[in-house]
Amino acid sequence: STLIPQAVNVQVYTSWWSDQLVLDNTPLKDIIKRLQETYRVDIQVSDEKLLERCLTGSIENSSLQVIIDALAKALQVTVQCQGKTIIFGGDYNNSLQ
Repeated sequence: STLIPQAVNVQVYTSWWSDQLVLDNTPLKDIIKRLQETYRVDIQVSDEKLLERCLTGSIENSSLQVIIDALAKALQVTVQCQGKTIIFGGDYNNSLQ
């Protein structure tokens, strides 16, 4: 097989160690993997379709809770934290009523 160099947004790969978490059309499944590795938590989704949703933007990288809350708002889903388990799912708009 052949390796083909591609231009990438370097901030996406280095932002985990800075004040901002930068996402560039990043699938939720990739974000979850990084968060699980970084914070040693178990993250689940109630709807598997969420894993393919892609996000672009930046999130303040001050704490896991800030990141989780921002992701839930961007995805428009609820989030539950139970110990070291985080569950994304449910309709965000219905939880506001």
